[in-house]
Amino acid sequence: MKRKNGFTLIELLAVIVILAIIALITSPIVIGVIDKSRKEAFRDSAYGVIEAGRIYYLESVADTNAFTGKTFDLSKGELKLSGEKPKEGTLEIKDDGKMILMMHNGNYCATKSEDKETVEISKLADGKCEIQENNSGAQTIRDMGVVTSGDGLYVNEPNLGGGHVFKGTNPNNLLLFDNKCWSVISVEDNDEIKIIYEGEAADSTICTRNGDGGSPGTWQWNASNNWHDEDLSVRSKLEGIASGQRWNDFKKMTRLDKVSDHAWNVGAVTVDIYSGGSIQELLEQEKNGKDPSWSTEISSKWNNKLGLINVSDVVKSSTSSRCTSGVWGTMIGAYLPDICGNESYLVKNYAYWTLNAVTNGNVAASSGNASNSGYLSNNFLGVRPVLYLNSDVEITGTGTSADPFVVA
Repeated sequence: MKRKNGFTLIELLAVIVILAIIALITSPIVIGVIDKSRKEAFRDSAYGVIEAGRIYYLESVADTNAFTGKTFDLSKGELKLSGEKPKEGTLEIKDDGKMILMMHNGNYCATKSEDKETVEISKLADGKCEIQENNSGAQTIRDMGVVTSGDGLYVNEPNLGGGHVFKGTNPNNLLLFDNKCWSVISVEDNDEIKIIYEGEAADSTICTRNGDGGSPGTWQWNASNNWHDEDLSVRSKLEGIASGQRWNDFKKMTRLDKVSDHAWNVGAVTVDIYSGGSIQELLEQEKNGKDPSWSTEISSKWNNKLGLINVSDVVKSSTSSRCTSGVWGTMIGAYLPDICGNESYLVKNYAYWTLNAVTNGNVAASSGNASNSGYLSNNFLGVRPVLYLNSDVEITGTGTSADPFVVA
């Protein structure tokens, strides 16, 4: 019997089932793409509001030179905007030009706090769009307030790495972590906290800054202390600590889960400020600098949980005008304290290694014997581990010796 053209019921059902499966698989993907596109479009609108606020601020300052701040109701069209208009929201412009944004379009919420440059986008919940309180350790430190002179917490300009840095001989930056005393070097823009070892804590509630000690180990070198040597003792010991080992007086760390993995800048530094160099150039060389003795295959990055201090950390921690103005004098063959003075808590009465080699000369964060991680030395040099605490750590305290910051 000759079969008629067409599909059987079973064949049609099979096609329907296949199409249903394809729809089931692709629908979430398509919906996700659409959702992401709408989210990013709203983010662009939020940055458009901020840009409009920036223009308003600059024009107001130019006209009056005495801007006292203003808050715009974005739903009333008080600010000239392009792109998607928010359903509700406010933009507050502070007298110094900093802005606080809260707005939504019925689906998404866009917020930006005063101390952040980025806009956060989230799903609108209960019709409310509010800035979530930041309870991070980084915010606890920022809440101390910044200063522009003397000892304390300073804003670190974006061209110098951004975030905040501590400066001076005795700022309130002492911290207890893992039964050890540390000094906070900086609070990064991503909320990670950079700290340097001061010594083992003798008391669970008090922390002191170790002026003459605090070094967990020293070595006498009879050859080049090349950081890129796979068998280098300093490097291998730091990697051992990151694996939970004990090292001389530096007791085993038990809270490495609070420590970030980090890509350390170990580039060679050759900056000569007398010849027109700058702090920006120093930072760039720490990131990418090559010692002529290194092969071109050697990276200027090293990944580990623990590292050492960078030369730029010492420069940025000083309140000396010679450092802050960039008029240092040559680094070649000089001690950092001679260059920047002793106006930094990072300057000690003993020498300790930095991460960065200096071609044709010596440099170390020290007021004693100067040396570096790239050249011959017969001196006993200290090693002070440095690490970055995770951005989500919680911290209490005020950073003083009697009330140090404490990592929860």
